[in-house]
Amino acid sequence: MRGLLNPKIFDLRASLVAHMYAHRLRAHAVQEALAGGGIAVGVALLVGVVASSATLTRAGDELIRGLQGNARLALSARSPEGFPEATAEQAGSLPGVKVAVYVLRANVSIRGAQHRSPVQLIGITSNLRELGGVAVREIESEAEIRSLRGGIGLPQSVAESTGSSVGETVTVLARGQAQPARVHVVIRGGRAAPLTASPVAVALLPTAQRLTGLAGRVTEVLIEPDAGAEGKVRQELDHLAAGRLEVSGAEHELQLLAQATGPSHQSTTLFAAVGAAIGFLLAVTAVLLTIPERRRFIGELRLDGYDWRQVLVILGFQLIVLGLIASAVGVVVGEILASTLFHQSTAGLNVAFPLGSHEIVDVRLVVAALVAGVLASLLAAIPLGLDLGVHRRGGRVRQGIDVEVIPARVVGVLAAVGVALVIGAGVVLIVVPSLTIVGTLVIGGAVPCLVPVMLMGAIRGIEWISGRARSSALIVAAEELRGASLRATVVAVVVGLAVYSTTAMTGGQRNLFTGFELAAAQYFGTADIWVAPPDDIVDVNPFPVGRTLTQIAALPGVASVRAYEAGLDDIGNARIAVIGRPVSDPTLIPASQVLSGDLAKANRLLRAGGWAAISAGFANTRHLKIGDSFPLPTPSGSVPFRIAAITTNLAWPPGAITINAVDFRHFWHTTEASALEVTLRGGVSVSEGKRQLAGVLAQRPGLTARSSAERIARNKASVSQQLESLTVISTLLLLAAAVAVALTLSAAIWQRRLGLASLKVHGYDHRQLWRALLLECAVVLT
Repeated sequence: MRGLLNPKIFDLRASLVAHMYAHRLRAHAVQEALAGGGIAVGVALLVGVVASSATLTRAGDELIRGLQGNARLALSARSPEGFPEATAEQAGSLPGVKVAVYVLRANVSIRGAQHRSPVQLIGITSNLRELGGVAVREIESEAEIRSLRGGIGLPQSVAESTGSSVGETVTVLARGQAQPARVHVVIRGGRAAPLTASPVAVALLPTAQRLTGLAGRVTEVLIEPDAGAEGKVRQELDHLAAGRLEVSGAEHELQLLAQATGPSHQSTTLFAAVGAAIGFLLAVTAVLLTIPERRRFIGELRLDGYDWRQVLVILGFQLIVLGLIASAVGVVVGEILASTLFHQSTAGLNVAFPLGSHEIVDVRLVVAALVAGVLASLLAAIPLGLDLGVHRRGGRVRQGIDVEVIPARVVGVLAAVGVALVIGAGVVLIVVPSLTIVGTLVIGGAVPCLVPVMLMGAIRGIEWISGRARSSALIVAAEELRGASLRATVVAVVVGLAVYSTTAMTGGQRNLFTGFELAAAQYFGTADIWVAPPDDIVDVNPFPVGRTLTQIAALPGVASVRAYEAGLDDIGNARIAVIGRPVSDPTLIPASQVLSGDLAKANRLLRAGGWAAISAGFANTRHLKIGDSFPLPTPSGSVPFRIAAITTNLAWPPGAITINAVDFRHFWHTTEASALEVTLRGGVSVSEGKRQLAGVLAQRPGLTARSSAERIARNKASVSQQLESLTVISTLLLLAAAVAVALTLSAAIWQRRLGLASLKVHGYDHRQLWRALLLECAVVLT
């Protein structure tokens, strides 16, 4: 290496700087590989968690924007039954309206040759192309929109899952009935990938109306006003809506989606933060282990005549290249993790939004990951920067190992900060329980502060024991840990954060599942059998009851049958679930879900009418408390309800409002139901009850009977599926910590080869040294 350093070369040609690093890679390949591996693991962890979190909302955003195109305003129904098409025509003929597209959206199931898949059927008028949405251009790339006449178009993902292809006939299960539909188009990609991978089906409006039995009805009008006429058109729409329909900007759907996915983002944000901390510390630790050898390299450069500026350029180039290459590898691995292990389920929200599921590469995230990797590499080299500062002032750098020793004063300050963070977080969580995410992050921040003092205590304990046990392994382990306390501390912090985050996640999931099982048992325990559309997890898709109710009530094994009502209502920036429970139900709200209020009194008030139980999030954002009145937007207009109780969100992330079914039917002007609750006579088994129901439901192929136990298991499986990615993330955090420890300890042992050889010269044998190394690892891990 000394031969490469020509003191007469001061212009530092790029080729020379690159040649120096190439020589370093050949001479210290293992050390650089371990350092780069640490950076790559950290970046992969960060990218994987953040990318999986962002994909859900961004894919949904792209699909919604792709359908809306240039629309600026929307007139929407407050009921899944929609509003008359004549009202939509009035909106389209208002002065200042340039384009008006009528839309019918309904949750249905497509049954093909192989499987049944729940989708959102989107019925559109043929002039949708005039809005210029990219999703429409994708359909146009396959065939003219007019070619959908009489049939449907399926994205490639839905066609594959159902086993359908162009020209085949599928069965559309909608609103309790089954209708045949011919597949006219399979959308296989193009300019709007979200549509290709989304659980939707597209049809012209008349076809969608026929398939759903909603003749002459629409659920939305998308409007592009003339230039400068948006304000006037909105006023006219408000007058036309008369409080019975929702008038909003076209971007309102995106705001609703962002709010609905908020809880999921909070969870993944927490773990992204923890993952970022672990990844960053891992990267810093990996590079930190190369400091002693790089310090010797700097000394050689200085002896050969290079000044501190030139040394800075050479060193900076090496660290930046190391960070960039390792980060690039981490980005690739992270994107793979995001699309496989970290993939998030959209099943819970597909009843409300046409969510896409294709993977999106966020350039900003890639750039941020590359910068983070390089920054970690540079920050770890701060001790070298201090050396250069000494060189600049003409001083001499000490060549000892004290650069890896944490001063006792720093340990004390960090311990005090850690204790303060834990106490502060505890107080905040007691006073404001809703700040759980913040409190969890703060306590996580206390981990790095508390680890050094615990490690110093462990080292003193080992020294105390070694003074009495006279163990050579104890003496070596204590000396090495104290001489490299910074390295040992960082490794311990990485492990501590991973264990903390995994424990918090698994504990939270365990509590969630325990609470959900109890709530589901109480919620679905009001009936022995539930009759509803087969793929409706949250029971918000209505269907005409017709004679089905009386036919079921007449069965010999049935004691009673009750109509359960529910729907989704846009209130502010949240798509709230409004639940209408039958007044004869044993309880209208699950006891375990009541956060504030008396259960018996709340049930009595709800049965009387005009009262509601609202979720805590809805109450907090509006500063509502028990006894207050709030306006509930309905198809009848804004109706005042008083608050009888405050509950959880009842498993619907945006929040829920519970009223009685009589009020629901009255204000929603409906005779339909979202589910039927069937109570069997004493002595009649569930299997016998389902057998009797099968005869009635044979006439309603779009309905399925399930026992309360089956409903509980099905909803639990849905919740488990939605939380699966968080389970994988928490597991991977622990695995990342294991990789961190392996890389760090491997690099440390590799770096200490000369020291270990020296100990062997002084009489230590292999077993003594292995015992010392294992003891060091045990102390750090513990």
